[in-house]
Amino acid sequence: MDNSAGNQAFKELKDGLQRLVTNTSMLLGASHCSLAALEPGSKAWTILAASPQGAFGTGPFRTPVQRAVAQWVVLHRSSVCIENLATDPQAQALDAGATGALLCAPLLANQDVFGAIMVFSPSPGTFKKRELPWLEALADIAMVSIAQSRHMETVSQQTQQLTKLLDVMRALGSAQDTRRIFSITVAGIRRLVRCEEAVIFAFEAATEELCGVAGLGLQSAQLAERRIRLRDPQSVTAWVAQRRRPLLYSVGTRMFVGPVTDTLLAKKELALLAVPLVAQGQLWGVITLARPEPFEVPELRLMLNLSSSVAGALEHVASVGERVLYR
Repeated sequence: MDNSAGNQAFKELKDGLQRLVTNTSMLLGASHCSLAALEPGSKAWTILAASPQGAFGTGPFRTPVQRAVAQWVVLHRSSVCIENLATDPQAQALDAGATGALLCAPLLANQDVFGAIMVFSPSPGTFKKRELPWLEALADIAMVSIAQSRHMETVSQQTQQLTKLLDVMRALGSAQDTRRIFSITVAGIRRLVRCEEAVIFAFEAATEELCGVAGLGLQSAQLAERRIRLRDPQSVTAWVAQRRRPLLYSVGTRMFVGPVTDTLLAKKELALLAVPLVAQGQLWGVITLARPEPFEVPELRLMLNLSSSVAGALEHVASVGERVLYR
C-alpha cells in the first residue's frame, strides 16, 4: 500500500466514524456526540469524530463531569448512564451547575481500551439505562473500523520495510569489498530502524577481538577505535558474539555495562539491540543499536534479516580471496 492508498484509507475511516456519531446522535436524541481516543502515555484525548462537527474545539468532552465520566469508563472498562446530572451526587461534586443527561461507553479491543464514545443532552431524562446496549453496540462497530484501519496501516508499514530491506540486500549482493559492505550496512540501518547510535563490529579470529569498523551517531566515532575481547563479561557485543544470539537490552538495565557499552549508552538510559553476523557457522561480527525507546520485535526481525545478508556478503568477499580491511 503506497502513501496515497494509506491516506485514502484514513479518510474513509474518518468519514465512517463521522457518519457513525451523527447517526448515533439522531438515534438516541442527543444534542452532542463525541468519539475520542485516549493516548496511553499522556492521558490526553484525541477527537476522532464529533457531532455537530467542530462543536468540541480542541477537547472531546466539554465539561469537568464529561471528562471525569470518560476517564472512569476507560479505567473500569464499563459503561455509564446518568439520567439527570443535576441530581447525581458525584456529578454535582465536580460541577454544581451540571445539568442534562449523558451516556458513555468504552471502545474495547480484547483486553485493551482504546477510548470512549459519549452522547449528551441538555434535557434530563433523555437517556435511560436500557439504551446503553445500543451505545455499546455502536462502540463495537467503531472499534472494528479502527482495528481494521490500524491493521491496514501495519501491513503498509511492513510492506515498505520489506521493500527497503530487499533494496539493501541487493546492494550487499553486488558489493566487492568490505568497506563497501559496511557503508551499505550503515545506510541500510538508517533506512530500516530508527536509532540514536549504531556500531558495526568486525570479528578478528586471530586475536579473538571485536573491532569497531563503522557506525552512525555521536558515539560511533569513538567506538570505531575500540576493541572488545570476545570473552569480555561486561560487554553486550561480546555476549552476542559468544552465543551468536541476538539481544534486546531494556532501558535502565545495567548488566553488561563495560567501558564500550557505557560509551554506547553515553551515560544515558538507552535501550540496545544487538545481532550477530554469522554465515556458514562462522562469526563475522556484531551490529549494536541504541536509542531511548525500547526496540520492538519486528525491528529485531529486520535486523536479523539484515545481519544475515551482511554476514553472507562478508563471507562471499572472503571466499574470493580479498583481505578483510578493518581500517
